[in-house]
Amino acid sequence: MRTLLFGLRSVLLIDLVIAWSCAYAGVSVGTGFFVTSDGYLVTAYHVIEDATAIRIRDSSRSTHVAKVIRVDAANDLAVLKVEGRFDALVVVSSTSARRGTPVYTVGYPHVDVQGVEPKVADGIINSLSGILDDPRIFQISTAIQSGSSGGALVNVNGEVIGVVVAKLNSLWMLKYKGDLPQNINYAIKSNYLMEVLRSVQGLDARLPKERPTKSRRPLENVLERVENATVLIVVETKSDTTAESVDKQRPPSNSGERSSSAPSGCRSAVDGVIAVCPSSSQESCQERVLTMTQVCRRSSSSDRCISQVNTANRSCNPSSSSSTPNMCRVAAETLAAVCQ
Repeated sequence: MRTLLFGLRSVLLIDLVIAWSCAYAGVSVGTGFFVTSDGYLVTAYHVIEDATAIRIRDSSRSTHVAKVIRVDAANDLAVLKVEGRFDALVVVSSTSARRGTPVYTVGYPHVDVQGVEPKVADGIINSLSGILDDPRIFQISTAIQSGSSGGALVNVNGEVIGVVVAKLNSLWMLKYKGDLPQNINYAIKSNYLMEVLRSVQGLDARLPKERPTKSRRPLENVLERVENATVLIVVETKSDTTAESVDKQRPPSNSGERSSSAPSGCRSAVDGVIAVCPSSSQESCQERVLTMTQVCRRSSSSDRCISQVNTANRSCNPSSSSSTPNMCRVAAETLAAVCQ
């Protein structure tokens, strides 16, 4: 009995320490999920982007130190690895998903307020593309809050068809559009995740495979399995400010959902480019693009910011054959979102 009480106290202490520490600067949280039984897991790249140390808490409330294996900053995805044996989810193609498809996610929103027990959210796929028709993204009605980023978006069979990455910035919409959006959230499609997983040598052979099902399992059982494969990610960061998202509120590249969060200098430079490029005179546009790249590059030294500076430069430069007003706007808005 004494041993049982000691074990219970240890578990509660771990939970309290996680919840307490996440309420203070220098620590942020997100969600992740196992894709192999030997400890490979997936989360959103922005969850771990500035990490100096990463720990995960699994469904048994055990904690593990995680290391980064592969990142895809452009699609906001990261592959991590911990030691141990775990339940894992099957990742399937997102191609068969349709508007109206029921979807679910398990995550850890606002652990400093709601606690460290996983929360289930349900919804549907509202659109097969994201903001400004980004084809990599699903728009979903599944409720997303701070801490949900990196969670698996699953179908009724518990198969992964996406990864939760962002929500539409309500304050930006209210300020610039005079409207508060309701439940507009985004997930990167699993096809892009599958590409990242296959890029890790030997990982493809470890992934659990899709199995035909003769009858549909009760939804409660399906979501319990998803919960068992879902982890809380605790990140110690370089800076003394916690992430805003869905954790840092940072959207996937080219989605533009964080434009209001960029520093005023970068934001102003982006607005100047959008106003004149690439339809105005070549000289005027090139001058605005040069200013934008210089100002926004100074705002952040992250690899993601530098990469997006180059993308925006190509998309908005009037001398580029691929430059169009819509491409320029998407690239420039994304630049303001990521170079913060």
